[in-house]
Formats: sequence, structure tokens, C-alpha cells
Amino acid sequence: MTHLAPIRWNDDKTAPVILDQTRLPEELVEIELETVQDVFDAIYTLKVRGAPLVGITAAMGVAALARQDLLAEPRILRYDVGRWCDYFATARSTPVNLSWALSRMRDVTRDNEDDDTATRWSRRSRMRLKLSGTMTLRCAAPSASTGLW
Repeated sequence: MTHLAPIRWNDDKTAPVILDQTRLPEELVEIELETVQDVFDAIYTLKVRGAPLVGITAAMGVAALARQDLLAEPRILRYDVGRWCDYFATARSTPVNLSWALSRMRDVTRDNEDDDTATRWSRRSRMRLKLSGTMTLRCAAPSASTGLW
């Protein structure tokens, strides 16, 4: 039996992959979210449903985008994370988990305001760890059943 997860990392851990819930139950279609617009569209067009999954999708999107921004200066990365969070927050007006997850991702960059270039790699690791911990704590039952973390 194939194990399906509503969201997971792609094989090289650079982008979230979602199960397109608009195509269920007729088709099982996975979509890799590689860009800011991909993440926004997945949330806006209801390809991901349920408040916890919406929050997880946004947070994983932010983490993946930050990872793509490897050479950004810390202040630019903080600006980009804030911009992405602001944009994703407009995709849906109601899910509490969306604003909560985005707030947690913003906190990661605020916690490191004095970081210099040498600590960018460490910050990205902390962001990934905080993302994993945040989503595990908030969505313990779904993560236990899907094995996402």
C-alpha cells in the first residue's frame, strides 16, 4: 500500500510537494511548490484544505524560499520573509493556523536580527528546525498519522 501525505518535502528537500485536494477522489495529483506564486495559489485555490494544512503549507513555503535565498544578506532575508508572509496571509482570510504559522516564521528572522553573513547557514538550519517543531507541536495527530516529521 502506498503511503500518501497531504504535504511532504521533495526528494532533495528544496520544495514542498502537496496532494492537490481539488482533484480528489478521482485523481491523485501531487504538485511541487517551487515559487512564491505556487505556494500562494495552492492556498488560495483550495489545493490544500484544513486550517492546519494551510498553515503548514505556508510555513514550508517560507522555509523553502529562504533556502533558495542562500546568498542574501541577513537584512534582505528578513525583508523577503516578511514580504512572503504578508503575501501568503492574503491567500485566505480565516485560518488561524495560517497567521500563526507565518508569525512563527517571522519570529525566526526577528530572533536573529544581529546575525552576520557567517551565521546565515545556522539561521537556515534553525528555521527548518523551528518549522518542524512548530508544525509537530501544533498538528501532533496529523503528523503522527502521516509520518511527516
